[in-house]
Amino acid sequence: MVGYLRPSERGQPARPVSSGEVPRKLNSIVDTLSPKLCPWGASEAAQTREPARFWPGCSASVMTTGHDTEVQALTPPPLLTVGYEGRSVAEVVAALVKQSVSLVVDVRLTPLSRKPGLSKRRLGEHLAAVGINYLHLPALGNPRDNREGFRAGTAASRARFIGLLKEPLAERSLAEIVEHAACETVALLCFEADPMRCHRHLISDAVVRLVGHSPSVHV
Repeated sequence: MVGYLRPSERGQPARPVSSGEVPRKLNSIVDTLSPKLCPWGASEAAQTREPARFWPGCSASVMTTGHDTEVQALTPPPLLTVGYEGRSVAEVVAALVKQSVSLVVDVRLTPLSRKPGLSKRRLGEHLAAVGINYLHLPALGNPRDNREGFRAGTAASRARFIGLLKEPLAERSLAEIVEHAACETVALLCFEADPMRCHRHLISDAVVRLVGHSPSVHV
């Protein structure tokens, strides 16, 4: 018999999370990355018959033979980042479709652009037309007065943004990305073509460590 574990349904509105609960949720996620209990290494859990743990919203195939139940967890999808500098909205959308992205997370503080189609409402419409969901998380945006130093690679600007990631709203937003990225192909979107000149690479690094992904892919 083959069935599926579905701890929660995808696509439903996220439950409000208090600022005190977010660190506990992130700590719980980090805990599941231990060698024995990481859901992406569930074969060891199956061999020892320890209870396997799964990410919220994930599906895992379950095969029962006689009295034994084998659990085979899914490999986490890749985490992507994309910058629209020097690109049209059509080129950005085409790159996302090519990578089978199902959710774009906009990490701009203010999702406005002089480039046609790349402001929040129009971008969301272009993405919806090809079946990609859109989510704006302004708590993960880089403050305007921190961007020049960040692009120049100054340690102070990077340290400031890392500090902002520890704020309650940012922690809540990171937790939301983690929940999605564990089970679907997510792309973090911002302006700069070079991810190392953009704060999104620090966000992707944090998510990669929490979810257990391979290094993020920049498209």
